[in-house]
Amino acid sequence: MKTPTGTLFQVESEPLALAIATEWDAQKGTIDRSRMMLTALSNTAIDNPNHYTKEDIINYLLTLAETDTILFHNKTEPELYKLQQEQWTPIIEWFNKRYNTELQKTDDISPPIFPKNAKMEIGKYLKSHNLATLHGI
Repeated sequence: MKTPTGTLFQVESEPLALAIATEWDAQKGTIDRSRMMLTALSNTAIDNPNHYTKEDIINYLLTLAETDTILFHNKTEPELYKLQQEQWTPIIEWFNKRYNTELQKTDDISPPIFPKNAKMEIGKYLKSHNLATLHGI
């Protein structure tokens, strides 16, 4: 199998290879590329059409982190706010503990508190991954 640019399609993980094989096995009659997300993502990671470096992707992800939806809670909708408190607050607390950060959510129009050390800590974690994994993230 080859990628859209003609590169040999290879992945480094057996579980990923099996999941991709399952996507292909599910194709009956005609190939529906919209139902093959892992194949498409792997093609992008292998071909790297935008020629991103690890640093490019890490910087992009760190920029997005400050605006992640999970940090924006909505007090004006009581049911939604309750759900956000129940579902998202534990994730934020876990993340802060796991990655040694102190991210704080916001419940109004102001941006969430994103301490300077947070980008450094998250960046250290992201740097531990290879380029293909960063494409996936």
